[in-house]
Amino acid sequence: MPHKDYNEWVYKERCDDVVLIEGWKIADNLMTRMSYRWVFAWVFPIIYIYPSHNPRQWLAVVILSFFTVWPLVEMVLHKYVFHMNVNSTWKKLLHFALHGVHHVNPHDLTRLVMPFTASVPIATIIWYILMLVTWDNKPLMQAIMCGILLGYVKYDLTHYMLHAVKPEDLPKWIPEMSAKWYKKLYAQHRSHHFTDHTKDFAVSYLQERAI
Repeated sequence: MPHKDYNEWVYKERCDDVVLIEGWKIADNLMTRMSYRWVFAWVFPIIYIYPSHNPRQWLAVVILSFFTVWPLVEMVLHKYVFHMNVNSTWKKLLHFALHGVHHVNPHDLTRLVMPFTASVPIATIIWYILMLVTWDNKPLMQAIMCGILLGYVKYDLTHYMLHAVKPEDLPKWIPEMSAKWYKKLYAQHRSHHFTDHTKDFAVSYLQERAI
């Protein structure tokens, strides 16, 4: 890595353990691997940035952001950042670390959630974008960001589950409606990986229903 025909090579599934840079095991671990358990650490910044002044009135904004802003962020990041065409060596390395390695080996459970080395910079960029679009209205910005981060937690945990748990392996106590929803979500994500990587970019929600 990087491969000469990278944009074709990276979306062809294989099961060998491909590394970011040969001989740089520590960098590979920091940039591409993380346990799903660390995703729960995002609860702390969510609590920290939640508006402290009249907190109840901002709950509706958080919920609205979770259901409307996050799906848009997820789609834009997955379609236009994680699936961008790259040509230079540094862009190939960045893309491979962000998402390419996951398509190369989608069965590696240690590479299903985004490491902090990637998620924190992305969250910081979104934070500053919100500062601009909210005209630096701090409580509003914080409430929207809380909804986005909650959506991200849902996204990462859902993504891990879609690769780790088949629909037929769901616990029996799962409600039938939830099991049917998960089965559709599972089929949608498998289609993205194994049928056409240029479609079905939604991960934590059903794309057809959202559209």
